[in-house]
Amino acid sequence: MTTPMVKAVPFDMPFAARVFVGAGVAGLAASELERAGVTRPGVVTTRSVAATDMFQQWLAGLPSAPPVFSATRPHTPRETVIAAANYFREHGCDGFVSFGGGSAIDTAKGITLALAGKVEQPSDFDRFKGEWGKTGSFTAFAIDGRMVPHVAIPTTLSGGAHTFGAGITDAARGEKFVHRHPGLGIRAVLLDPLVTLATPDSLWTGTGMKALDHAVEGLYSSVLPPFAEPLRARAFRILMSDLVDSIDRSRPDLIERRARVLAASGMSTVSTFPLGISHALGHQAGAAWGVAHAHTTPIFLPVAVEFNAPAAPAAMRAMAAEIGLQGDDAGALVAERIRAMVKAVGLPGRLRDAGVKDQSLFEEVAAATLRDSIMFGNPREATVAEVVGLLQRAY
Repeated sequence: MTTPMVKAVPFDMPFAARVFVGAGVAGLAASELERAGVTRPGVVTTRSVAATDMFQQWLAGLPSAPPVFSATRPHTPRETVIAAANYFREHGCDGFVSFGGGSAIDTAKGITLALAGKVEQPSDFDRFKGEWGKTGSFTAFAIDGRMVPHVAIPTTLSGGAHTFGAGITDAARGEKFVHRHPGLGIRAVLLDPLVTLATPDSLWTGTGMKALDHAVEGLYSSVLPPFAEPLRARAFRILMSDLVDSIDRSRPDLIERRARVLAASGMSTVSTFPLGISHALGHQAGAAWGVAHAHTTPIFLPVAVEFNAPAAPAAMRAMAAEIGLQGDDAGALVAERIRAMVKAVGLPGRLRDAGVKDQSLFEEVAAATLRDSIMFGNPREATVAEVVGLLQRAY
């Protein structure tokens, strides 16, 4: 008897050690830090979050006043991470709370990496690049220092709290790289819908589209682990059905809706494996033009679905079935429903709507997109010319 060849697809269990979902769980930060052995925590946030009454009330509820770094920037430039690491090194911090969206969370992960890896200048980050294999296997970079504990309180739906990757931008090259290491996994994620009420609706829905991107590109990834499929499918259904309603402040079930989509943002990132071209385009277009990922995703995701539909018909049919769509061209139906959601929440649908005026970088962005390690999961091979074509369609 001939033994059939079996495709080996690894499944990495979630890298957040503990996840809490519910109104008021942000108040567990102090006890979770203590549980992780942290005695001198620092707080990483954004200026906009730091200015809210909600954040100040949370901060006042901590046992002692921690140092706060609020000068985070979109796409997490290397220079910002180094400045934050130096700040917390001076304060003797041995752990962190990130309170905010993807920029705060990635900055805190970057600080953890910078402290453990003795990063002193931007080029030092080049030493820490974990690599994806074509089958979805992953090889972490080596590091000698201890990675300190990190507790996250997300205020958006970016999903970064549930991964062991930190997206950090090399401004000199205009390119974003995701540094991945199991030690960057977060000790506790506190998904509190109450702290999200101060999040602007455009940021909430924009990052919700990013979570949807994780779900969609996970479902059609060429290296989708079977264990991850039902969680991604459920996240896709929740986000498609509840995201729009989660910004309707008149709904009596608003808090429950926001808790559901917060949970879905985590479910959409469970098991880290390569995704595809929408996510890669978001990384590289965002780094090149300074467009937030919350705005690149609604632009690129429908285009990516249409591009990949011929190579992933089963995944397209499954997504269409999850949201009750029937028809011969499932990919086109899913893409149109996504575009309708983008329009309903008022997000930009084209690059020009997001403020991109310079098309001269299209080839450069396309080449960087194909170098992006997340692209290994795309179900269809792409050329630079084809990616330029997608950028033109998205413009």
